[in-house]
Amino acid sequence: MQRRFPLLVAAVIVFIAVAVLLARFLSVEGQERDAIASLLKQRTHGPVKIIRLDSATAYSIGTDEGWTRVVWAPTAKAEPVVQCVRVRRHGGPLTARAVKLLSLRPPLSDNEGSC
Repeated sequence: MQRRFPLLVAAVIVFIAVAVLLARFLSVEGQERDAIASLLKQRTHGPVKIIRLDSATAYSIGTDEGWTRVVWAPTAKAEPVVQCVRVRRHGGPLTARAVKLLSLRPPLSDNEGSC
């Protein structure tokens, strides 16, 4: 019993460390969504509903840059709008992670195109 206790403590510590790193890694997805929603709210001066978000930088481990295709509507009953946002993510698994929005393209004319 005394030999198992240190192993159990070590296993719990490793589990907690992995869980914390994973939570930090996954929280960046929410940061990107929140930043884009905030940007769209500033341009429409009202509530914004994000319908779909397709990010080229999703789940990147290190620094990455790419286009995010966002389908959104200014209200629940409005027609959806499709736009592309240039996003830069930086930081790593053990450093602070951040999202920066670099540019916003005008709405796609056919709402079907890709970024």
